[in-house]
Amino acid sequence: MLGALEEYEKTRVAWAMPFYELTCQMATFAPPPPEMAAICAALQGNQTDTNAFFGLISEAVSPTDFFAPANVDRILKRNTVQ
Repeated sequence: MLGALEEYEKTRVAWAMPFYELTCQMATFAPPPPEMAAICAALQGNQTDTNAFFGLISEAVSPTDFFAPANVDRILKRNTVQ
C-alpha cells in the first residue's frame, strides 16, 4: 500500500508543481519577462490560444503543455504570419 501512496504523491507533485510555480511567478506582480510579454502580444486576436492561456488559471491546461517550446514557437509564429 505504501508504494501506491508514494507513487500517487510523485504523480500529484509532478502535476501540481508547474501550476504552483506559475502562480508564484504571477503573484510577484513584477512586469512580465520579455518572453511572456511576447506571448501575451501574440495572443491578441488568437481566441483558441487565449482560451488555453486562461485555462492555466483554472488548471484546465497544464503550464508544461502551454509553455512547451513547440507550442510557444507555434503561437509566436502565428502572430508574425498575420
